[in-house]
Amino acid sequence: MIRRCEIFCGYHTGFIRELQQTECEKCYGLEISSGLLECGRCGRWYPIVEDIPRMLPDGLRDTKVDKEFVNAWSHFLPKYVVDSVKRE
Repeated sequence: MIRRCEIFCGYHTGFIRELQQTECEKCYGLEISSGLLECGRCGRWYPIVEDIPRMLPDGLRDTKVDKEFVNAWSHFLPKYVVDSVKRE
């Protein structure tokens, strides 16, 4: 079974619904250096910065890292992620 992205393809830098084709087999063999992980249960998001998922509890998170991540990727991120950093 081939794993596939559900919303956004980082390999092709586009939303899945807008892509004609994907290369999921090739993509899943690559390492992700920047990205976003989201908890499907609570909706909390975690940035991937320089190959490292920053999965820390809220009290230990570096808000500067979160803001830099959102500023760099805001055009690809869901609105609620961008808004969550602006509120802090």
